[in-house]
Amino acid sequence: MISNWHDPEQLSPQQLDDYLANAWFRMGQSIFTCHFLCFNNLVYTALWIRLSLKKYVFKKRLRKILNRNRKGFHIQIQPAILNQQKNNLYQKYRKFFKGNISDCLKEYLLDNSEGNIYNTYECCVYDNEKLIAFSFFDVGKQSMASIMGVYDPDYAKYSLGVYTMLEEINFGLQKGKAFYYPGYVVPTYERFDYKLRIGDVDYYNVWKKNWLPYKDLKKDTLPSEVLQKHLNIIKIYLDLLQIPYEQMVYPAHTRPFSSENTDILSTPSFIVLQEQSFCLFLLVIEYNIIKKTYLFYRLYKFGENYSIILESDTPSDIATAIRQEVFLGS
Repeated sequence: MISNWHDPEQLSPQQLDDYLANAWFRMGQSIFTCHFLCFNNLVYTALWIRLSLKKYVFKKRLRKILNRNRKGFHIQIQPAILNQQKNNLYQKYRKFFKGNISDCLKEYLLDNSEGNIYNTYECCVYDNEKLIAFSFFDVGKQSMASIMGVYDPDYAKYSLGVYTMLEEINFGLQKGKAFYYPGYVVPTYERFDYKLRIGDVDYYNVWKKNWLPYKDLKKDTLPSEVLQKHLNIIKIYLDLLQIPYEQMVYPAHTRPFSSENTDILSTPSFIVLQEQSFCLFLLVIEYNIIKKTYLFYRLYKFGENYSIILESDTPSDIATAIRQEVFLGS
């Protein structure tokens, strides 16, 4: 499954552990998984990571952040509480944040509901009595998941976003937790690389469904790279056949939530052959990274109907079917 989500009515600590171990993550009161993201109309891989806390020791550069901020500020870790003080800081941070973010904390954390199915804690950082940063994290039986971090932009030089993550990790060490999940990183897109600073993390391998050392990651195994490689093969055949085409992005599979449940448009990027004005359908080619097959089909413009022309794991067979459909009309 490329993207999926659940809306559980309740969630035990063990169930949270199981979700996290399979590269699912919290959003509001739901829990989701996805393996693609889209930035500037380009498809990237969402690579889920985790940090093993067994025998974990803070590296020297991380100890410097901890020691410096512990000397200047004080922290409080406790079950999460939403209040006006936090929401005021959130609004200040929201103006500074680059990207889409919920209008308020209650919407971000609780989907504007009154209850919380997660066992959520907070790490608050104070400069004397002034709240300058806070983070929320969920606690399972053996795992922890860092949900969000907010800091005062006026204190940006103190790396408070990383600092609250380090204090969360320290909390996990004290409680004997096994894993810390900070969400995803996006290889070749540096915005999320700060999460890699916490130590030697593992990543979730979507092909083998296990966790492997991030340092051993090979770029050509990323889902986005595998997808593009196979689409490029089809492009070569189309160029040889002199058939105009356009590669397009399907947003539903570059977001965590997708209600789509069909055999078609199962990947975030696909190829559409240049249409004729009199045609009642589009000719579409996609590659399913899970099934490892190409799919060539007619997508009708009216209604949601489609008809599969050919499904094959051999690109030359797809090219033959394209030639017959375009030039022979059969």
